[in-house]
Amino acid sequence: MIKVERYELTYPPAVRRRVERSMIYLNGFFKDDHSLRIQQTPKFEDAVWKALRPFLYKVFNGKCAYCESLLISDRGEVDLFRPKLGAINLDKQKAPDHYWWLAYEWENLFLSCHKCNFSKASKFPVQERGAIKDPIKKLRKTEQALLLDPCVDDPDKHLAFGEGGTVSPITEQGRVTIEVLSLNRESLVEARSQEVKTLLETLALVVEAKRNVNEWLERELSPKKQYSAARRQCVLRYLREHPLQVRDRERIIKGVKEKSRYISSKKQNSLESDFQISQETSETAATSSAVGTEFLYAKTQFITRVRIKNFRNIEELDLVFPDPQEGKKPWMVLLGENGMGKSSILKAIALTLMPDDKRSAVGMPPRDCLKRGAQEGFVEVEMTGYTKPFRIDFNSRSRRFRSDSNVFHSLFFSYGGTRLLPNKKARKHKSTDGYSRVRNLFDPFRPLIDAKEWLLGLDDERFGFSARAIKELLGQDEAGTLVRVPPEKPTDIVLESTYLETADPLETLSDGYQSTIALCFDILEIMLQHYDFIEDSEGIVLIDEIDVHLHPRWKIEIVNLLRKVFPRVQFIVATHDPLCLLGTLPGEVNILRRNLETKKVEVVQHDVPPGTTAEQVLTGFWFGLRSTLDDDTLRMLNRHRELLRKEASEAAPRDEERKERNELEDTLRSRLGTFNDTSVDRMAQSVAAEVISEDLSKISYDDRVVMRKNIKSKLRQLLTEAGDRDAKV
Repeated sequence: MIKVERYELTYPPAVRRRVERSMIYLNGFFKDDHSLRIQQTPKFEDAVWKALRPFLYKVFNGKCAYCESLLISDRGEVDLFRPKLGAINLDKQKAPDHYWWLAYEWENLFLSCHKCNFSKASKFPVQERGAIKDPIKKLRKTEQALLLDPCVDDPDKHLAFGEGGTVSPITEQGRVTIEVLSLNRESLVEARSQEVKTLLETLALVVEAKRNVNEWLERELSPKKQYSAARRQCVLRYLREHPLQVRDRERIIKGVKEKSRYISSKKQNSLESDFQISQETSETAATSSAVGTEFLYAKTQFITRVRIKNFRNIEELDLVFPDPQEGKKPWMVLLGENGMGKSSILKAIALTLMPDDKRSAVGMPPRDCLKRGAQEGFVEVEMTGYTKPFRIDFNSRSRRFRSDSNVFHSLFFSYGGTRLLPNKKARKHKSTDGYSRVRNLFDPFRPLIDAKEWLLGLDDERFGFSARAIKELLGQDEAGTLVRVPPEKPTDIVLESTYLETADPLETLSDGYQSTIALCFDILEIMLQHYDFIEDSEGIVLIDEIDVHLHPRWKIEIVNLLRKVFPRVQFIVATHDPLCLLGTLPGEVNILRRNLETKKVEVVQHDVPPGTTAEQVLTGFWFGLRSTLDDDTLRMLNRHRELLRKEASEAAPRDEERKERNELEDTLRSRLGTFNDTSVDRMAQSVAAEVISEDLSKISYDDRVVMRKNIKSKLRQLLTEAGDRDAKV
């Protein structure tokens, strides 16, 4: 992080008008008491931030304002330094109405990489929270923010960078900034270390070659360079500690000092040592209880990689998760035929992250997990926020899984494909340790929470938060209100729709809706014990067959809806349904397939492009179906294609074959709606019959796109040639 000089900006007229309209709406929304709008979510103008991103890109030299990573083109995210909808302090308390009035304030907008933006989220710790609607200049004086503002503060006074790539705090502001933004995440430390190492090695070569060091340093220490703060501090120490024979050495050092605060090598080593000790102490302290409270809130945790060997039917598998995108945790969607191991992967992850007592209680002994014929196996799960992966080992003689000393410090849930609603005969829902709920994945008869009973017992505020989540899940966030009736002594939960003027009890909804609502409440019951606001809740959720009981329309929307309700929760789900893939982001869809030669189950990552239809998913790479039509219609299409090929190759087609083709076209037209209605249609079919082989099962979706282009090209060529011949005649 470096000090950045921000220029003043007058918003373009179109942007200014959007801001004015939005602020009128926001002022009206927030004038009501918080309790009266608790089930509503305010709307912000995303288009404003998108329009201002190019200006921010210029201000911050195309780098993240926080970690200084270079951003490709204009792909950086716009971060609101003071968050637009609720700010979380170090004591985990959230000010729900801060800082909506600064949502479009130029001095509150920063360019950020998605990792820093994701880590920061709504965290904005201060010594004392400022008053509602106070201008940003006044807030800077009254709040004493603990997060460094690179446009106001001098980061060199708070952060010390080492040649190993780590950054250490000099002040309390520096410590909080490092923690909140995860500035010592592994990938960032490695990148900084490599950058500094290359820089210092090159500096030594430049000195040895007696080149113009001053000119070279001026270029290499430019604020436009990636990780320029680390580069400046490390170069300055290097110049002071190495008696190099450099002309104008003192002038060079003075020039570098003007750009970077001097930190001695001894001071830096001490800071790095203190930092390592504080890290170890923090993690050790957290292991003393089931979940370390400090660790739970301070660390952004999600799975980055899973390695499995000889677990049930999986011989060897390596799953790599994508990075967070759009401020949301990365999902993993597992797709594959029955027997490919989707459920086994979920169970392997769950067993690895469970504490020992829960692992032994789920009724899945290690010997039953070992692949037939194998002698030993393991599961390894890598996560952010931990210095080593979680791992369990087992062999043919194991009575218990052997695990390392890692203790998982996050909320954790796992659900199987059978998610029963509670009834009088079913076992009553039991409370857990308050941090996890995992038994349903291993016991299909364990019912979900009684949503109605739980909602009736909540206080007004938590009921409001839960109601807002369910309305968003049902697509009713604006049109309906969830209420408890009668108000004096409620015995029922009713969804009142202002649009339809109806009031439906919760239990009258379909089983699909009720099952998904119960699943959501099953998660919320634990999350609301630790977080005041659902959108801030973090955890990991495993779901087998996420599509169970859902209507097709809800299958299409379920991924996006769950992301909206739980933006900071990582979901790992299995599905058979192509509709559930339509809300996935790049890197999230992984197909399990058996290699026909090695017989091993392999994983292939393949994204679903935006705009892809369910039929294209079924017949494309993901499912590999030859067609979604019935066999009889397929037989007719094949015969029609064969007749077209013969006609194309013969100067004078036989009458009986032409008659058969016409009859087939009439039948296919009645079945498919339209089929070869014009001469151009028939010509296109004829060309397609020449270009495309009859066996389409091995043709990928991408290849079919190419083939369509080839067909169009050949058809145009035929039409042009025919036109040229007619012109000559």
